[in-house]
Amino acid sequence: MGGRLYIATWLLGVASAAQGRTISLDEYLGQVRQANQSVRSATATVEASRLRENSSDLMFTPQFFSQYVQQIDKKPKANLLEGKRLEAQQLSLGVQKLWSFGLQSQLSYNLSDVFIDRDAVSPSLLAPGVPNPLVVFGKDSEYKEAQTKLELVQSLWKNGFGDEYDLQRESLQAKLSMQRAGEQYRMRAILAQAEITYWKLALANEAVRTQQGSLARFQKIREWAARRVSMQLADRADLLQAEAGVKAKRYELELAQRDRILAQRAFNTLRAATGDQVEGDLAPIPSRLLTEARPPQGGVKRLDVDVARAQEKVSELEVAQNRERFQPQLDLFGTVALNSEQESELGKAAGGAFTTEKPTYIVGIKIAMPLDRDLINQDRNGLVKASEAARYDREQKEFQARQEWEELQRQLGDGRTRLQLMLEIESAQKEKLDYEKQRFERGRSTTFQILQFENDYANAQLGAIKARTDILEIMAKLKTFGDAL
Repeated sequence: MGGRLYIATWLLGVASAAQGRTISLDEYLGQVRQANQSVRSATATVEASRLRENSSDLMFTPQFFSQYVQQIDKKPKANLLEGKRLEAQQLSLGVQKLWSFGLQSQLSYNLSDVFIDRDAVSPSLLAPGVPNPLVVFGKDSEYKEAQTKLELVQSLWKNGFGDEYDLQRESLQAKLSMQRAGEQYRMRAILAQAEITYWKLALANEAVRTQQGSLARFQKIREWAARRVSMQLADRADLLQAEAGVKAKRYELELAQRDRILAQRAFNTLRAATGDQVEGDLAPIPSRLLTEARPPQGGVKRLDVDVARAQEKVSELEVAQNRERFQPQLDLFGTVALNSEQESELGKAAGGAFTTEKPTYIVGIKIAMPLDRDLINQDRNGLVKASEAARYDREQKEFQARQEWEELQRQLGDGRTRLQLMLEIESAQKEKLDYEKQRFERGRSTTFQILQFENDYANAQLGAIKARTDILEIMAKLKTFGDAL
């Protein structure tokens, strides 16, 4: 029995603690970061863009390659030295690399096994039965050979010394920067909305408490009026007036509770929770935040402007890439090969590919150029126009950011002024109401008068709540500016 009582007491304590728990703004924003799918998507995208910052260098990583080819050729030969059938096997392997200054290099090792089947008698040249001298005095019909080869190609005009690679790298960096800034701005906007939602719920709770307090005071006035009517000290009209006031306050309380339910649902939605119930209380609004908090550092800097700047840079780079892509191609190429003898044994041929006795040198130059310049120029002009559009968009974004920053600064100052006035009005209405209550209790005021003063005080309280809501919303919007997330 004692154990069950202990468990029940413990569970009651846990439940009470859960009900009395306070959810701070930082805790709520942490929940949004962890559970909100949009924030998680933006976070993952930002991290992905950071990890891909050096992906443009992947084209310069060395690559291993290997190839095996088997060839059987039985087509008729015009040259008797070729024989009537050719069988060959070739294995190639090596390493190739693209360099940032436009050089293409390939180092390979090639091993071949060749078999040529020649006719022992050539009826087209000699009498039947006479041996073919090409077979008698020619090379063996089967041989092995190996080769070590270095091939180099250097671009001199198009992509001259890696210009196109540099543009590709810059373009990728600009696109990643644009993507990262866009997702960071989306994340910042969601967190700003979450902060607004947090304070709206806190103020909705306060509005409900205000309406509950007002309803309780109206009910006391109704009870007072009912006692006076029962003692025939007041007319029944006073009681009817008080009753109507109570019903009106109940309706206003119902509206405030409905607004709180909507705020709770929005609160839960942002942290990926279902329902419209919030376990725990929200932290009280610090007065310093309303009167002393300053806008974030960084001024009018905003990430959507950074996105527009990155888009403008991408457009400019596309124009430069187009210009480089359609340049005439002028390549200098060369090959150095170390060749083995044609051996009958594979081992001798394989080792002979590293000697310099029978080298092969090839040097050449290659040029190619596009001919349809009209089509190329038309395409480039389209990219130039797109670049101009991106510049106009960036300028508009900068203008809008400056305007919004200045407007929010003005609204913040005006909001603090309004809050100060509303607090003074609330204080004055409370003082007026307290004095009028004393007069009402002494029978020197009417029910209509005290109800009117109660209503004025409740409206002043709600007006102060509205002024605080405006300030907190402005402060949250200002957090979409600046450098820090």
